[in-house]
Amino acid sequence: MGQSLVNNYLHIVFNTKGVKALICPPFEKELHVYITGICNNLECPALIVGGYTDHIHILCKHSQKITLMALIQS
Repeated sequence: MGQSLVNNYLHIVFNTKGVKALICPPFEKELHVYITGICNNLECPALIVGGYTDHIHILCKHSQKITLMALIQS
């Protein structure tokens, strides 16, 4: 039987409303850990979560169990 193995990696970028510097260093690490937990709970393991004061980058592996739209909305 044939088997299909696919790995899709997603690079997602979110920025703050109005691209204002709202992500302050005391909360930045906690926010990244929170986002990592959300991705992991959705079975889309986060490889790297980072960013700056006005945006966040997420590199995660896309699971076949969830749609891309559902991942982004979460």
